[in-house]
Amino acid sequence: MSDNKEAHEARLANVRKQKELLIKAQIYRMLAMFAGGVGLLVFLYMVTERADGNILILLQDPYSIVFFLLPFLPAFVLSRVSASAENQLRKMIESESPPAGTTT
Repeated sequence: MSDNKEAHEARLANVRKQKELLIKAQIYRMLAMFAGGVGLLVFLYMVTERADGNILILLQDPYSIVFFLLPFLPAFVLSRVSASAENQLRKMIESESPPAGTTT
C-alpha cells in the first residue's frame, strides 16, 4: 500500500512539473512575440530616422546591418528558451507514455 501511495505522489509531482513547464513555455512564447513586435517598431523607427526609409543606403555599411538587427535579439533568445521548455515537456510526456500496442 505504501508503494502505491509513493507512486501516486510521484505521479502528482510529475504532473505539477509538466504544468510548470507548459506555463513557462507559454509565457516565454508570449514575451518573445511581444519583444518581436517592439523590436519591429524600434527597427522601423531606426530605418526611418537614419535612412529616410531607404534600406539600400543602410546596406552600404555592414555595421549598420548588425545594429539594426539588435532589436530582434531579445525575441530570438526568448523564443529559444520557450522551445527548450517545450522540448523538456515533450520528452517528459514521451518517457511517461507506454509503448504503442500495450495496454495499461
